[in-house]
Amino acid sequence: MLAVFAVSTAAILIRGASAAPPLTIAAYRLVLGALLFVFPVFVSRGRSGRPDRRTLLVAVLAGVFLAGHFATWIASLAYTSVASSIALVTAHPLVVALGSRLLFGERVTRRVWAGIGVGVAGVVALAFVDHGASDPAGSGTHAHALLGDLLAFAGCIFVAGYFFCGRWARDRVSLVSYVAVAYGTAAVALLALALVTAQPMVGFPPETFAAFLLLALVPQGVGHTLVNRSLRAFPAPIVSLAILGEVPLSTLMAWALLGESVPPARLAAVCVIVLAVAVAVAEPSRIRRSPAPVG
Repeated sequence: MLAVFAVSTAAILIRGASAAPPLTIAAYRLVLGALLFVFPVFVSRGRSGRPDRRTLLVAVLAGVFLAGHFATWIASLAYTSVASSIALVTAHPLVVALGSRLLFGERVTRRVWAGIGVGVAGVVALAFVDHGASDPAGSGTHAHALLGDLLAFAGCIFVAGYFFCGRWARDRVSLVSYVAVAYGTAAVALLALALVTAQPMVGFPPETFAAFLLLALVPQGVGHTLVNRSLRAFPAPIVSLAILGEVPLSTLMAWALLGESVPPARLAAVCVIVLAVAVAVAEPSRIRRSPAPVG
């Protein structure tokens, strides 16, 4: 619950950092977030929970997936509508449920499948509700919108890969060591991408840098880290579905803090998402989390 609440603050903080380009925001978020965990591991010299070579490679791959998620999803907003982008990128519970069954033998009950189906339906309904107010980035062409949709779906696949890596690695290495490598890899990748594409990195007002720091501390440092912590206690499909709670929580925060209106149709879609998460997560003990093999 704390993880979902923490990641839900990202939308508000990104709005506060709107003076910077999206890729710059993502790079600062991961660079500062990585420093929270890289320093403790460096100081301890990896004596506690040092990963073996295979686990280290999986943690690096997790960082690549995380960087790919941010890069493709942010890029999709330049081509397609916000509603379409959100609907596609948050379809990850379906991908995670199927992948977890194939990769880890985690059996997803009918109750969880029902929650996943209702949750994704709620997100799609929310996208349709918001479609009239969304601007497909001013592209005006179906080709550009299709490219944006493909980028958003790529972001969905990348975040699913991020969950799979976390599910596998968290049975083999300490949380701090894992996220230090994963966040560090994502930080290097996003920073390199921002520099190659000539994104501005300085010259922003102080409140923008304050938003960068809060993004690193709350949604990244607390939110994503607790998500990875949860992957050791719950099956990946449950964790993935719970993250859909970010949609209604972000909506309520935007209403309370930014004064954004919540029309009745949007509120109804948000309630459907909350119901879906509650239905699936209410009895997590019914989901069989197969322990990962050691070695």
